[in-house]
Amino acid sequence: MAKIKTNSSMSNTNVNTAQNVNINYQVSSLGHRIVAFIIDLLIMAVYLILIDYIGLGFRDIVDNNTYFGISELLFLPVAFYSLFFNIAFGGGRHLANL
Repeated sequence: MAKIKTNSSMSNTNVNTAQNVNINYQVSSLGHRIVAFIIDLLIMAVYLILIDYIGLGFRDIVDNNTYFGISELLFLPVAFYSLFFNIAFGGGRHLANL
């Protein structure tokens, strides 16, 4: 079981894993996390609005089942947004030095 130790300023955290490996990392402040979350929400909202606008054109061309399937496929980037960017950017720490 991992033991987590934090110092009083909450800027650095030390995690001692079960294999007795120490992992040190800097914790983002609450303000940075809120700003990053708002940026993520704005990106997802713009994407969903664009997909909805484009999807309205498909609705007249295809039947309801095909439209639903296309909508679900186009929703996948939103569903896996956090997973993708955490893997791609190492937790988002590269963007704006958050």
